[in-house]
Amino acid sequence: MPQKFVQMSGLNVPQSLDEAYSLIRHQGIQDHLEIGGWKLGGTTRSTQSIFKVDELYFGALDFTEIAHVPTLAPTRKLLQSRAEVEIAFRISSTVNPTPIQEVPIENLFDQWCVAVEMPSSPIENIAEFGVETLIADRCAAGFLVLGKPYSLRSSQIQPWHEASLCLFQDDQKLAEGTSDQLVWPAEECARRFLLSALEKDFQPRPGQWISTGGITPCVSIEEGARISIQRDGILELEFQVKGKI
Repeated sequence: MPQKFVQMSGLNVPQSLDEAYSLIRHQGIQDHLEIGGWKLGGTTRSTQSIFKVDELYFGALDFTEIAHVPTLAPTRKLLQSRAEVEIAFRISSTVNPTPIQEVPIENLFDQWCVAVEMPSSPIENIAEFGVETLIADRCAAGFLVLGKPYSLRSSQIQPWHEASLCLFQDDQKLAEGTSDQLVWPAEECARRFLLSALEKDFQPRPGQWISTGGITPCVSIEEGARISIQRDGILELEFQVKGKI
């Protein structure tokens, strides 16, 4: 990732979604990206409105851009310190590519968790150039913090539905939301991602995580602060913010 902010010009902007996804496939090969997960956009009404889309889009995360229940995060340097709460699912080892539309959720994904997505982009004027530029930037890939994982079973009530998720910085509540902020249920966002990724010649693999989009607003957080996430008042995740560049 560049270590300073840059300005885009119309000369180097992808002209289509196909070109944007082709660029990140090429970048992944060139940079030897070892994909550990995926981040989704266009799954909330606000991102659909900003980028003028009605379907989700996605970016890949390297395994070094993901941490599981860390005490300190991010473990790599970012240009920006921002965070939002999301729901994430782990792709099951038993996933069958077809027909994904008909496969029960518990056969597609074997675990879920509360997550904190920390977007970071070196492109200061990214919103000016549309979703194609955002996709080419791997959807502002920054860092993903995964909380305690829970098994996903067919008999299980889906506990992320209607749960109140709150982000605290030290003892101050910065953001709150429910999965109603998503255009589709969180698990259906993950299913739609699998369909979209396969159509675009990406290969999501078992063990990779899918973070489904911001349930809370994306808020600024401070270096050195303690971030905690509660689900219906129960602590799900807590870590200290490591410094940015």
